[in-house]
Amino acid sequence: MDYTQPLGAAPGTSYTNGNPDLAEEGSDIPAAGLENPQREIVYVITDAGLTPDNGDLTQLNQAIDLKIKAAREQIIYEGVTFAAGVVDKNAVRWDADNSEYALAVADGTENNQMRGFADVTNSRVYAFGPTPDGFFAGLTPETTYYLSGDTPGAITDTPPDDAVRVGDSLSATRMAVDVDTGAGGGGAAGAGEGFVYINGGATLALDGDAAPNVHMLLDANATVVPSNVAEADQVYSFYIMVTQDGTGGRTLTLPAGTEWPYGEVPTFPTSAGDVAKLTLETWDNGTTWHASWVGAEYA
Repeated sequence: MDYTQPLGAAPGTSYTNGNPDLAEEGSDIPAAGLENPQREIVYVITDAGLTPDNGDLTQLNQAIDLKIKAAREQIIYEGVTFAAGVVDKNAVRWDADNSEYALAVADGTENNQMRGFADVTNSRVYAFGPTPDGFFAGLTPETTYYLSGDTPGAITDTPPDDAVRVGDSLSATRMAVDVDTGAGGGGAAGAGEGFVYINGGATLALDGDAAPNVHMLLDANATVVPSNVAEADQVYSFYIMVTQDGTGGRTLTLPAGTEWPYGEVPTFPTSAGDVAKLTLETWDNGTTWHASWVGAEYA
């Protein structure tokens, strides 16, 4: 808001008082001189999450206090750009390739690196601390929420395998944002690690950009197929557990040229319900694979 000079005066002219005793008239006040300050004050009040009320003459002071408190408790990215399809309240991640915020999803890849919640209307991302009251709707109060593993941009109160905690609901309409993607880029905090479950089929996929732990039900002969293991100066290590189905007799074929310690290839159990565990890693971008037997036929 800029200064509004008296009606008919040059820009920057000060207002003068009238003096009835001397028949001197004061400055004429233009409509903008009254309207603009009110609108500015109302904006401060509403931006702080309050509802303007003519019966409460302390709201400007309340709004200032809330903004000072919020500055200590919140991290908000201003003036940001969003990818197509992002709407208010969506969970978003930073897309460095396109210099914009895109939808986040807990799928075990870098797409789970959530940065906060989108406020597309105001070109903001709420990255930490309480969101404005009324920003959300339908939250279960005092509940921990997680990034959805199925729907990009959505959140859920049920943690998926790739558990990315996004914060706790303060009410049905307000969230205390506190994103925790886990030390491994998406795992749950503590000793637990997420894993990918493959419910049968002919391919046991190992993705270097996803969770390193894989459990597969063998209901057919399967082949290990690695992908995304070509980044330079990286070691890719996977922990694999396979379980024979009720029929058994299934085989698991490892990548060509897989090497075992001392050249001794262990016997793979094939009875119905048998469990086998092994590690598989590459130090040369998938050219050579080293396997280690963890155990089998647990009882």
